[in-house]
Amino acid sequence: MLRVKDYMSEHTISFPPDKSVGKVVEVMKALKHDGLPVITECDGEKHLIGIVTFMDLVGADPNESIENVMTRNVLSVSPAESIVSVAGLMAYNHIHHMPVIDHGKFVGFLTTSDIVRACIENMISENVERIMEIFRSLDREVSVKSGRTNVEGLIPTQKHLDSNELQLRRNEFNKGIIYPIIITKKNGKTYIIDGHHRTYVAYERGIKEIPVFYIEGDLGITETGDQLGLTIDELEIIDL
Repeated sequence: MLRVKDYMSEHTISFPPDKSVGKVVEVMKALKHDGLPVITECDGEKHLIGIVTFMDLVGADPNESIENVMTRNVLSVSPAESIVSVAGLMAYNHIHHMPVIDHGKFVGFLTTSDIVRACIENMISENVERIMEIFRSLDREVSVKSGRTNVEGLIPTQKHLDSNELQLRRNEFNKGIIYPIIITKKNGKTYIIDGHHRTYVAYERGIKEIPVFYIEGDLGITETGDQLGLTIDELEIIDL
């Protein structure tokens, strides 16, 4: 089960209640955040007293303390909660920011962006499992681990890229969404199993490393890559 603790931000920026509205606006604009927690600290422990959002700050006196404009009595969740149930809670209450409280202490902050990331990674994990099941059905012994790999030198196992899907991947990269490709290795070479479009966009943008799921085992797909003998920049873009 996907849990809040796996996707929350433990070291999110926060404000003390006496911070001025003007300073908070300045920080939130610089960090491109639209909501952050307001906390007090006692004996090294953080305690939530509210959340300040841009909606709270609109029209407020820049010299006012955020304690006087912040949202109080906010909903919170525990780090052990299911991401799915919390996503439903946030959607039902139209909440974009959820503080995480453990035994009365503030321990993290969950946003709608974290929920989206959890959904994307879960979908990718399901895709990895589907691919592994295919290889297992062929009596291949396989295992998987996650990490990062260099884009340069990745070997394609297909010849073509769909121009429409390529544009979708470019749009995702524009938004900072770079989720893992699936690879395997043999004889010191690294082969792409899934994620050719994402790899191509990373290559054309000069991105050096990307996240991966690495499937270990003797996979026949490496032979396809060797037979094609292509590099990433040699993939052909076509309209499907």
